[in-house]
Amino acid sequence: MERRPHLVKIEDYEPHIGAASVEKIMRKARRFRDYHIAHVNSWPKLKKVYTKVG
Repeated sequence: MERRPHLVKIEDYEPHIGAASVEKIMRKARRFRDYHIAHVNSWPKLKKVYTKVG
């Protein structure tokens, strides 16, 4: 049987960063729930590319 890789979710980081930090990230991310995120980069000078779905 072929194993599928685990899709990492923000909740998986809770043991490392705490529940409050996860909730803060989720709260900030809610405004993008209707968007398709094509790329997110941690470098501040690079643009984040996203398009609204629907």
